[in-house]
Amino acid sequence: MWSGHQIIHKLTEGLEDYIEKKGFETPADIIGKALPNIGVFPDLDLSIDLVASITDRCNGCAICEKACTSGGYQAIEIIDNFAHIDLIKCDGCGLCVGVCPTNAVHMVQRADVL
Repeated sequence: MWSGHQIIHKLTEGLEDYIEKKGFETPADIIGKALPNIGVFPDLDLSIDLVASITDRCNGCAICEKACTSGGYQAIEIIDNFAHIDLIKCDGCGLCVGVCPTNAVHMVQRADVL
């Protein structure tokens, strides 16, 4: 959403690179390959309470903050060009991990940071 329609070209190139790297010939060849790895909700271990943790690789770009706000949690705030996590608001969704361009965000057990 932040990149606009220009992202389609990047997505197409990424898919083409992935297919080539994995030895497939067409996008149709990868259909259904992930199905054996899909589980059901009752199989998840919900006893592990994770929250986001920011490392010194953070450059203050605020992409994680935007993603967290868009996700409805508002658990990340940029202060002095560094992301800070509000552990009360963080639900451990991991969206920030997925969008961080510097790999500065990691999930840790809540008990380890309290």
